Amino acid sequence: MNESIGIIIGAAVASLYVAGLMRWKSLETRSKKSETALRQINKKLDALLKNAGIQYEPYADVPIKIVEAIQNDQKIKAIKLYRKSTGSSLKEAKEYVEEIMQR
Repeated sequence: MNESIGIIIGAAVASLYVAGLMRWKSLETRSKKSETALRQINKKLDALLKNAGIQYEPYADVPIKIVEAIQNDQKIKAIKLYRKSTGSSLKEAKEYVEEIMQR
């Protein structure tokens, strides 16, 4: 009797594990599709700006060391640099760096 319960529980756990893997794979696929779509949108936007003669420099007002940290995926370093240069709070620096990263 105990062996039957163990088999049933084992099968249930395995089923949940497989279902979780399938869900994770689905989310991963959607994420990749979203990234591809975003890159395509950015290319189209760049082409429109160029065609209209508009220059857009997202980092024009940002200190170079912070830009470099952001471009090297060093968010924490960028936040530290901003706090050091401005004396701002952690929250303010985080919001500033995240806003720049969205540009």
